[in-house]
Amino acid sequence: MARKPETTWEMLNEAMSHFQEHIRNKKLAWELSLVDLLHVSNFKGGNASITEPMATLPAKLKYYEIALRDIETTFKKKPLNNLTEEELTQLTGRCTDFLALTTKPKSKIRGLGRLTLQR
Repeated sequence: MARKPETTWEMLNEAMSHFQEHIRNKKLAWELSLVDLLHVSNFKGGNASITEPMATLPAKLKYYEIALRDIETTFKKKPLNNLTEEELTQLTGRCTDFLALTTKPKSKIRGLGRLTLQR
């Protein structure tokens, strides 16, 4: 990472811009690949490396895809400020469930680490 905080923020903004473009260009936004994980590892900090074997990675990614597809289907890309309190609570629960996938043996991806929701 850069030595100056402002440079670090510029680099992170650039990385986020690339990731958002990648998502926009995907046929199905919730469909995941190793490329998606590489983008995510940019934001984890440190020397995050995805080391899950390719033999097991596709099956594990399916769990994340199912959760993302469920969120997309349920909330239909509504802006957060258009969600009711009930919908926000439901969305928070689904996001927490999504992040919990990083701790379950069938879906834990080596190198991704444990993801948590910051409040």
